[in-house]
Amino acid sequence: MMNRNPRNMHTPMLRAFLFLMWMGILVGCAVPPSMVTPAPGLLATPVPLPAEATAASAVAPSPQPLPTSSAQTFPTPAVSPTVPAPAPAHPTITETLTAALAYVEAGFLLDMPSAEAFTPITEPVTPEGMTVETTLTAQGWEALIGPAEIDSQGSSRRLIWLRKEGKKKVLSWLGQVDARGIASSMAFSGLPRPKSKRVKGLTGWVKPLPPGSAYPRYFEDQKGRRYGLATNKPKIQALLEHLTPEDGAIQVWGELRYAVNDYQGRRILVRKYNLLAADPAQILARATPSPSAISPSQTQVPGQTLYYASISQPQPHDVIHTRVVVTGAVGGGYQGPLRVQVEDAQGQVLGQVQVEGVPDAHGRVHFSSEVPFQNPPTLSTGRVAVYLPGQGQEGLLGWTEVRFAGDVGDMHVRILQPQAGMGVRGKVPVSGQAARLPTPILLVRVEDTAGVVMGKAQASVAQDGTWQTVVTCRRPKTARAGVVAVYVVRADGGLILLAQTPVRLQR
Repeated sequence: MMNRNPRNMHTPMLRAFLFLMWMGILVGCAVPPSMVTPAPGLLATPVPLPAEATAASAVAPSPQPLPTSSAQTFPTPAVSPTVPAPAPAHPTITETLTAALAYVEAGFLLDMPSAEAFTPITEPVTPEGMTVETTLTAQGWEALIGPAEIDSQGSSRRLIWLRKEGKKKVLSWLGQVDARGIASSMAFSGLPRPKSKRVKGLTGWVKPLPPGSAYPRYFEDQKGRRYGLATNKPKIQALLEHLTPEDGAIQVWGELRYAVNDYQGRRILVRKYNLLAADPAQILARATPSPSAISPSQTQVPGQTLYYASISQPQPHDVIHTRVVVTGAVGGGYQGPLRVQVEDAQGQVLGQVQVEGVPDAHGRVHFSSEVPFQNPPTLSTGRVAVYLPGQGQEGLLGWTEVRFAGDVGDMHVRILQPQAGMGVRGKVPVSGQAARLPTPILLVRVEDTAGVVMGKAQASVAQDGTWQTVVTCRRPKTARAGVVAVYVVRADGGLILLAQTPVRLQR
């Protein structure tokens, strides 16, 4: 039980946790999941971005549309994406406690009391720095649960702090639970970090989570046990991003890691898979084709004239939110209106506008228009595409792949260096532009595609909006795909992904 001496009210553990968590952001490379971390710190998380966040470069500062261009919004498409049922307004006290206990029990292999075993404390102590609505206790554990609140991305959540004073150390976990009952970790101390285990042919189903969730998906086995799911292999990553329960069961081989910030506090790092019902080629065909396959993108249109479009903004893998400014040009002598469209990875239309281009002296038509979303994204990946109006896929002129990360208001960040696809190792210079941030401090991380942090550093945004830093990156055992990701840190220590760009992590 917590010491009730009033003197202790002025030096609460939570303030120390949050301070150490912030220091963990600023210092050095992240510790791989297999190593023990004695002090609380932010856990490696892929974004989703959370989200799993599968977390792409950033939303570029919005340029002004060309003076003579006009945009007319299309009616909402007849075929709309399937919108998930609205989440409850707020997570309840019981949902918050149940989700947090399940997270700690599964992620740290602890025998936690049930939510029903907890009873209120009649004289609770409110720690400094955290607003507490309810304090409960059971079997030596205390649960301090904050009030329901809306975070910066518009989602409802509650903070919860679980602690237990042991004989030699205090066991402590600080996290949050969203309205869907999904827990995510912010800091922990004194908890065990179980060793990784091999997974051989575990059978289950991949279940995607909607954008705005803490994680992009989870894996549920035949016994109902749930795990986060990630991989370092790009082809497997593409399959996982498009796999749904309707595709049937999947067997996975790899490594089960504990005490990581993923679904239920654990993650299967997939190295091999076997689909039991679906054809992998059909699932991978849902993925947005790579723009490198045809650059510039071209299409044949009536009259045997070859037109092609190049999109300068957004850049490939940019993170976009509830609207995006699209800028580019069409060559081949075409003059007329264009349809600019945002689609998810399954081809569902999120938003579209018609825009008139402005011709130049070289036979190219330049266009720029803002595309607001008429439908929310239900997947984390998609593309911005340019079409001839009145035509279907045969009128496709060009596209660029993007990622969706929810609404972050007016915040804008763009990564200028390194460029997409570059190989990085050792000391990695990272620079870019930013605007309208709540704080001039950015967190820059180099991560592999499974969310393991290979290096991180702080960057300060100058008055002209530029920023730069150098990330010292540890070498992976084998070369693999990765990302440079840029976050802004919320007041409660949570991270908001604003930008990321794909890179190759070299030995």
